[in-house]
Amino acid sequence: MIELPRFDDHKKHLQQISLKALEAADAHRAVRRHLRLSREGIEAGTYTFGLKSGARIYLVACGKAAPAMTRATVEILHDQIEAGVIAAPCLIADLSPSLQIFHAGHPLPDEGSLAAGHAAARLLESTTDDDLLLALISGGGSAMLELPLPGIDLDDLRHLNTLLIQSGLPIHKINTIRSALSRIKNGGLARLAAPARVLSLILSDVVGDRLSAIASGPTVLKRASHTAARHILQESGLWTETCASIRSALDHPDPPLERARRPRNILIGSNSSVLHAARQQAHASASL
Repeated sequence: MIELPRFDDHKKHLQQISLKALEAADAHRAVRRHLRLSREGIEAGTYTFGLKSGARIYLVACGKAAPAMTRATVEILHDQIEAGVIAAPCLIADLSPSLQIFHAGHPLPDEGSLAAGHAAARLLESTTDDDLLLALISGGGSAMLELPLPGIDLDDLRHLNTLLIQSGLPIHKINTIRSALSRIKNGGLARLAAPARVLSLILSDVVGDRLSAIASGPTVLKRASHTAARHILQESGLWTETCASIRSALDHPDPPLERARRPRNILIGSNSSVLHAARQQAHASASL
């Protein structure tokens, strides 16, 4: 007679699977797995960023996982961080006094989002070739760190984002519109950091893990298109509902792209990594 596993065994196995899935999704652990400080400099994945005498490390973090990612980074780099800007859904205590922390809105940008965007631009305005921007990017960062084009105020931006959220448009079309109106998105953060080097640790909440879609890709160099954004708004019937400042911005030709060094973007966690960890633990439990 075959003895079936007891219910307590099933419960134990499910708890083990859940624990492994949560560990794989843990933003703090993800940074600790991928970021190191060595004699050679900053190491992340297969990349090493040497630090010459006088080189400065700047930190910009945005998104729902920004608190955990920032805490892990500070633990690893200690006093190596010159200064930083953190845009997060909550205030973070007990971090380095060199970090400016902004309580920013999601899913709609708010005053904190724009304050963080302006602070990031000021932080990076005097970088050199030897400096390094370490960007910590996670879902929600598109709303929490924002710097709109001149002439677009917060009320206009919030009105547009509300229209987009309620429109039913696919996320890639929404990001096309958002990116055309922002100095942060579509690699804008990397361009603000030029001529410094850029290392970005990215935690995905997007199906397929397309880096340009995560927080609208602040360190993924792409050309934003006013024409494409205008066409989407017109095609979807939203053009006449948008504010005059936004229609005016999109009627102008695309601005010339500011030059930037190629960022090193490293995906450190995703939905698929969580599923993989759960699957591995399930197989391990089944073999016991």
